Amino acid sequence: MPPTITVRLEGDQKLRTGLNQWARSLAPITRERLRAAMQAAKKASVPHLGGASYAVPERGYERTGQLGFSTFLVEEGLSVRVVSEAYQNGQAYSEFVVGRADGTGQAGVHAGWWMTMRDAVDAEVEIMLTELDDELQASAESAGLG
Repeated sequence: MPPTITVRLEGDQKLRTGLNQWARSLAPITRERLRAAMQAAKKASVPHLGGASYAVPERGYERTGQLGFSTFLVEEGLSVRVVSEAYQNGQAYSEFVVGRADGTGQAGVHAGWWMTMRDAVDAEVEIMLTELDDELQASAESAGLG
């Protein structure tokens, strides 16, 4: 006869209640942190100070402020994206300043002066994951699961 292992879980109602409380706390924590991280990435890559002013040294070309005014967050379900759709004279130019989503496309004249959006997002996601881990641990503990 094969060996049989039987496990009996005592206090399963308390565990179930704790898990449910913890699960309800996850969505607001993750949504808030993701929104904050993407907002920080947007600000790091496009440090718009208002008008035509940016926290990036000027280098002899005319600034209009369009990049700053045309960079925004889009929230869809649990996803948050940074979108930059700046145009001048009918031509899209955001990718030449802050690069494409995959980190390519930044023009040489802007490299080293403007952080690519990819680099900004990667840096903020790394910070977010560390903070999120701490917040989730605290949330689990407050739900009695720690």
